[in-house]
Amino acid sequence: MKRRPNLFKINKKTIYRVIIFHIIVILCLVIPFRSLKKQKKQSLIINNIILKPEIKPIAKQTFIKKAPTRPIPVKKTPIQKKTALKKAVPIDNQKYLSLLDKLEKQINDLDDKKEIIKTSDLRIPKKVKPLSFDQKIEEASFDNFSKFKQILVKELQDNLNLPEYGEVRISFIIHPEGKITDVLILDSKSEINQSYLKNSLYEISFKNMEKVFQEKQKLIVIFKND
Repeated sequence: MKRRPNLFKINKKTIYRVIIFHIIVILCLVIPFRSLKKQKKQSLIINNIILKPEIKPIAKQTFIKKAPTRPIPVKKTPIQKKTALKKAVPIDNQKYLSLLDKLEKQINDLDDKKEIIKTSDLRIPKKVKPLSFDQKIEEASFDNFSKFKQILVKELQDNLNLPEYGEVRISFIIHPEGKITDVLILDSKSEINQSYLKNSLYEISFKNMEKVFQEKQKLIVIFKND
């Protein structure tokens, strides 16, 4: 007779295998599921953010009451009273004529005092006497031209006689030939002296001037009575 296989033993092995297989399957399913849960818990996603406005208390506005404006009183300008015009006092004709006569006499007296020189002397200048300056040029030799100018000015002042008091400042040109030209009045305090000098200087002539300078020289001289 043949032996039957032991079914209990076979079934027991297969049962162990089946149980182990199920345990492995369960572990495979459980472990990744837990890891997913942990990852899901760690990643936090914020979708919507809503800010609520802060409500501040409204400050009460204080209104300042305007003071009532008072009307400015208008000052009245005082009315000036018209002053009555005084009537002109009639002038005595005789007194008026006598005053005019006195004034005319006073003016005539002043004119008489001013007429120290005759009218003939004003129209025709006095003849200039020959100057002794020519002899001085022949006798002396001038190394310095400034000394020559001083002597020339002194001779002119000594030999020209001014008709009246009053300073006159004149510029003129003296040539080596001894002639004086280009007489120009720079300043004058007397018209009589001015006309006298302007006419008299053109008549003056010096000799031997070429011994002192070879070119024309411009001089400025102040004439006055001491």
